[in-house]
Amino acid sequence: MNGARHISEEELALYAMQTLSNEESAAVRLHVSDCAQCREQLAEITGDLALVAMSAEQHAVPEGARQRFVDRITAAQARPEQPANS
Repeated sequence: MNGARHISEEELALYAMQTLSNEESAAVRLHVSDCAQCREQLAEITGDLALVAMSAEQHAVPEGARQRFVDRITAAQARPEQPANS
């Protein structure tokens, strides 16, 4: 993504939802830092996503869920890392 082209609305939405790879995110950040048009479009998309998030029905966390979550994290941290089989 260079200064010659703008980032698509779809790519900006994916960036706002933090679903791009590290490399893609870095390229978007770099472009948006120099491009007012894409920066404005990203701000609009981010605002729209915030409205959607605020409109979602909230549900209580099931009893014991927090403790199960903490237990899983603790267990995962206690296990030594497995080398990737490539």
